[in-house]
Amino acid sequence: MIITPSRERFLKAHFFEQSFDEKEPDFELFKTLSSKEQYFVAAHHNWDDGIKVLHWIIDSPKCDKGTASRIFWAAEPDYYLKKSPEKQDEEEKGMYDLLQKIIRKFNQQEFKNGVLKHDPRSRLEYFDGDLGALPKALTRPI
Repeated sequence: MIITPSRERFLKAHFFEQSFDEKEPDFELFKTLSSKEQYFVAAHHNWDDGIKVLHWIIDSPKCDKGTASRIFWAAEPDYYLKKSPEKQDEEEKGMYDLLQKIIRKFNQQEFKNGVLKHDPRSRLEYFDGDLGALPKALTRPI
């Protein structure tokens, strides 16, 4: 995947470590991102910035299966999915909702492209949950 140096600087300036500068990410700028740029943002996301941009990525019609898989597995899904929504605090509930959205969209085959690669197999051996409950596409290389 090739992101030009100037575009990388743009992505870092507008979508990375926004919380440290007390900035909010700009949805209008986000809409200009390509699927490759969304993958780059997801791959370098600082979880301290929250998950607003990750929701934008998952909701985007440009979101690639590889990007969605990468977000899912980077979120440590077993921690959030093994607790019922009622037993989670506000922050956990937001992550739970994001993970459920990814699962639903994989089940309904809403992610149209699988061009960008992600291999979750190294995460599977540490997953402390029911792998059978996940869509098969989330447990296989993309």
